[in-house]
Amino acid sequence: MAYVVRRPNGAWEIRESVVTDRGPRSRTLASFRRLTPGTVTRAVRRAQRPTSADEVYAALERAGAVTSAADDAARALLAEVAAGRPPSPGLRRLVVGMLSDPPQHDSPTAEAAEWFEATDEQRGEALGDLLQFVDALPPRPAPPLSFPPLTTNHRG
Repeated sequence: MAYVVRRPNGAWEIRESVVTDRGPRSRTLASFRRLTPGTVTRAVRRAQRPTSADEVYAALERAGAVTSAADDAARALLAEVAAGRPPSPGLRRLVVGMLSDPPQHDSPTAEAAEWFEATDEQRGEALGDLLQFVDALPPRPAPPLSFPPLTTNHRG
């Protein structure tokens, strides 16, 4: 099983332990400063003990060598706020609500958050579904006709 070590110079190493005649040894499978899929592939290929890319990614996450997209976005947001460029009031309320404990997922704006990253194709498909739904609704009954009152105009 692979494990990950941070080096003093800021680099990372994906390693494995192997047993030799001289006792247990550690082998470097791959080194990196910036993780790429090729780094993981190289580590899996070089491993003497069977390992998978999923196991390597799990080791990378445990060591803190991999961050999520949410972590990257949070860092970018914090940097923007620190530079005096906070998000608009609507987005600010949404972020605070979604990050509160417990999250406020029941607000209408939380549902809108799903659409921030939607592609034009996904939005178009949703619009098409909505239009088909509306077309399937039964028509409203027509209001009864009303005529202006009849008046007699007699001259005496």
